[in-house]
Amino acid sequence: MMFNQKSLLAKSISELCFTAFDFETTGLYAGIDRIIEIGAIKFRQDNICDRFHSLIDPHMPVSPEASRVNRITNKMLKGKPELAKIIPDFIEFIKGTVLIAHNARFDMGFLSHALKRLGLPAIDPPVLDTQRLSHLAFPGMRNYRLQHLASQLAIRVENSHRAMDDTRVCMEIFLCCVKNISMGEEITLDELLN
Repeated sequence: MMFNQKSLLAKSISELCFTAFDFETTGLYAGIDRIIEIGAIKFRQDNICDRFHSLIDPHMPVSPEASRVNRITNKMLKGKPELAKIIPDFIEFIKGTVLIAHNARFDMGFLSHALKRLGLPAIDPPVLDTQRLSHLAFPGMRNYRLQHLASQLAIRVENSHRAMDDTRVCMEIFLCCVKNISMGEEITLDELLN
């Protein structure tokens, strides 16, 4: 088993290794659309351990709507590696870490569909959603979109709606949430999730 859920849940946040990640896609529907960019940052508290990034050739057109948001064009993806070559490296990269994503259901849906489509085993790691955590840490905000939270928390945004920058912003929002929820005290993953 890749993840030992019980042992991770009892650990303090300061003991754990996390991977913040983000996917850019050809559209909004995991069953139809494809991943075209993966960004991930592995870290322990404020210490970045490693980074993972790749553009991916989906062998299907990027929808004009998606391209307007993420500024990724079909031309940029031509000749890039296929997901079948990238996803095993990504799975190895996240192994043994707690995943973090903003609106995690979206990214985890795409990951689940991609693994199934490629005939790879499903995974069930612990996943923290910074959108949900930010509701707990900062109640009463006007909205909880990634860029709005970044603005409210004075987090620098360099290249919004691109996987690596959104991943870094997600990581920084997570650290702000942990600080606010824990009030500077030690907190376990289980306490953060509940």
